[in-house]
Amino acid sequence: MVSGRPDVPKPMPHTHPCLTFRVAGARLALRARHVAEVLPLMALERVPEAPRLIAGFLPVNDKVAPVIHLDRLLTLEPGSPPWDPQASLSHRILMIKTPDGPLGWFISEEAGVERFDLAKIIRLPVGHVLNSYAQWVIPRRPPEPSIVLLEPSRLLLEKERRFIEQLRGRAEERLAALELE
Repeated sequence: MVSGRPDVPKPMPHTHPCLTFRVAGARLALRARHVAEVLPLMALERVPEAPRLIAGFLPVNDKVAPVIHLDRLLTLEPGSPPWDPQASLSHRILMIKTPDGPLGWFISEEAGVERFDLAKIIRLPVGHVLNSYAQWVIPRRPPEPSIVLLEPSRLLLEKERRFIEQLRGRAEERLAALELE
């Protein structure tokens, strides 16, 4: 106490919770407000006409959610063998909230929640390979790699969104037909 007043704790920096994870070796993060849930790896419904970007669809409540190969979307690790999240039971499916409904992608088991001071994040450098999908990077002390903070609204192009919505409709029809049989 100083002169009869209780000690006032110093204000904490303005931090935000983020889910951090790896995809094909890249360190990525997503603000917790965008995360719907993290699920164990499970079988997906396939739609024959789906492009390689879409791994399949997952029944969520009364709808189906597309699960995409984020490594393919972000074009991570060009020239290396394709990352196969379904080859390991340690991977998870991250479901995010989007205006079009839930969207999922595969992540590694190393996912965790960390708090970051958003006043200390920096803009991604111009020309960075992930510039189309994110604006910010969370710097880390070397040798730890920096973490790219993804922005869900920047992940899919409008044409990709529309196509995924068409496929989502077809997957829902297929599942409904199975329930009627």
